[in-house]
Amino acid sequence: GLKSRLRLLSLTTRNDLPSDEIELTKLARSLDYRDSEELMAEFRRQAGLLRERFDAFTTSAAAEASAP
Repeated sequence: GLKSRLRLLSLTTRNDLPSDEIELTKLARSLDYRDSEELMAEFRRQAGLLRERFDAFTTSAAAEASAP
């Protein structure tokens, strides 16, 4: 996945996306995206889905904790 490719590109452990456009494009192409824009669009989509799940989970947990 994404973390594996990030590690291969930098040969170190990293969890952040490259800020350099050339490196970001290399990463995108290694993951079969056309370009960095397509990669970033998918990244934002996935981050949004994760945020929705987290919010739903925390809302549900809060409701259960406040239930009598």
